[in-house]
Amino acid sequence: MTAERIALVLGPSDPFDYEILPAYLADATHALYVAEGILWLRQVRQDVVNPELYIGDNGAEGINVSEEIDGEGFEWIPLLIERWRNTSALDLLINEILPGTCPELGLSV
Repeated sequence: MTAERIALVLGPSDPFDYEILPAYLADATHALYVAEGILWLRQVRQDVVNPELYIGDNGAEGINVSEEIDGEGFEWIPLLIERWRNTSALDLLINEILPGTCPELGLSV
């Protein structure tokens, strides 16, 4: 499965106060996106009326994966998703989270 680019809708429950951001699906219920220089992982659900849209869970902010990101990440977010999909949880923790870096992608915590 390759990382699918999606339109992510974020905002309060007021239907006229929202933001649409480009994002990538990490799996069926999670997306990675960059907003204001921060890489976020957020739980999402596909909209039943407009299936081309994914709705961010308004009850949670998501997980801040990395800060000081330049650009929107379209060139490397799919690579990051594929890398994490092919890594065991223990390897991810020991090799990437604890050291706080992912040098191949130019990321640091």
